[in-house]
Amino acid sequence: MRSESSLSTDSRLIENDLINRINEIKKIPFGTISFKNNEIDSKVWNCGDSLYWDIVKLGEEAIPQLISKIQDETKTDIQIQCRDTNLTVGTVAFMILDDIISIPYFLVF
Repeated sequence: MRSESSLSTDSRLIENDLINRINEIKKIPFGTISFKNNEIDSKVWNCGDSLYWDIVKLGEEAIPQLISKIQDETKTDIQIQCRDTNLTVGTVAFMILDDIISIPYFLVF
């Protein structure tokens, strides 16, 4: 039988592995809203990559590791439609954090 300490070490290794794979995420969740005659015509939601949601599911335990990734300037393959540049690992980490704890932007920026 495994000790509780061994199990928590195993879960931290899984967290580290998933968080270190942020650069493998291909799609992030986003929505597109189309307007017609100044009214919403349609909404289309993209759920994103399963790896993104696997990291979100780690919950609050992942927060310290995600915070340490925020300054990571490594480019990902994720490109936002209205931008000519790819997102960084740090930007994606910040987005994941926001899905875990809902960051109040008006207090951050």
